[in-house]
Amino acid sequence: MSKVRFSVRLRQWVLWENDEMIVAIKERERFPPEYDIGVIIGQKLGANVPSEHYILFAKMGIVGQAICEKIARMKLASNLIVLYADDETFRNSDGSRPIIEDGQKPNDLHLHVFGKKYENANWPFSQSEMQKIADCVARRVKIIRKFLK
Repeated sequence: MSKVRFSVRLRQWVLWENDEMIVAIKERERFPPEYDIGVIIGQKLGANVPSEHYILFAKMGIVGQAICEKIARMKLASNLIVLYADDETFRNSDGSRPIIEDGQKPNDLHLHVFGKKYENANWPFSQSEMQKIADCVARRVKIIRKFLK
């Protein structure tokens, strides 16, 4: 199982990763106003839109659903949703890519899991809670691999 760690360089908690995906909680995430927790599922293959790596995109969706289920079972958040963003999401009206914080350009294809935390829940989650989510992701990816062989 993957060990939860904090990446100083990326300023995020890395819950789980393999050669295709990374599941993380950013230190400073901007949420839609109606949500106050967020988990990011990023990809490492350089996809800009889902059609470039549709099998990877499907895997990311399955991982997103697993995260939603685990967070709900742990009673950490409610109203959980999975949203995707890609290269086209982050275009200015002239077609250029905007600059966000610290001169960085936005990531390409990735998913967000957003939710409304319960009053007694921590944010960010405690390390033991993050580890439980990471273990759940690892188990789900193992199942996905069996089906794709």
